[in-house]
Amino acid sequence: MSVKTVDYASVRDPKSNGKNFSLVASSGQVREPVTRSKGRVVGRFPSAKTQASISWESQLELKAIRLLEYCDSVLSYREQPRLFSLLIDGVQKRYYPDFEVNFSCGQRIYVEVKPKRKLLSQHIKAKYLAIADALEELDETLCFITDSHVANDALQQNITLIHPYNQVDIKKEDIELLRVAFKERETSFGALISAGVALKTLYSAIAKGLITIDLLSLISLESNCIYNEEGHHENRIFTCWFASDLR
Repeated sequence: MSVKTVDYASVRDPKSNGKNFSLVASSGQVREPVTRSKGRVVGRFPSAKTQASISWESQLELKAIRLLEYCDSVLSYREQPRLFSLLIDGVQKRYYPDFEVNFSCGQRIYVEVKPKRKLLSQHIKAKYLAIADALEELDETLCFITDSHVANDALQQNITLIHPYNQVDIKKEDIELLRVAFKERETSFGALISAGVALKTLYSAIAKGLITIDLLSLISLESNCIYNEEGHHENRIFTCWFASDLR
């Protein structure tokens, strides 16, 4: 089973057979995120993209949030966004997706974050495949993020490094300095430092998408930088499984 990159132009799960459950959508209150308890680490991620504090309930969820925050095709996201009422064998059950993700192309998916080993266990896989089938009846798509999709340590380290600088304003004089330093559209990270651009300015420019850099490799003096004055450059840092990948 391979890791699959989302096609943002057509984020759809192929039609599947065997609708086992019926589903009714509810706009009721979503579940409150769990609170800190002994042996359990939870927290909040200050999102610049959503201008909100995003709750996470595991390190896996935190890593997934980082990717959603810095994937250029993700327009917005929120945690535990919606309550779905499932009728399973005549018994009503409730389901809360971990995240709702909206893409700049106008598409929306719901995301469940689970460790790969747990998700692939027979009972858990059957449960979520049935939920995915039921959601499909409402023309909604359920996707899955596992530890396989967030395993790039360099990517996680880079986002952890630059994210605090997303709130740092870039002054007009710093913008002018960047324009001068980028004699060509592309240059190295080290060349920008040599040109007198402050590290905090560089990190802020990367976080805001003014400078595009390969986040999949650790940022170094040799890292190639692209000046991107008109906005974000498309990247492909967010991957997931569709329900069809689990069948």
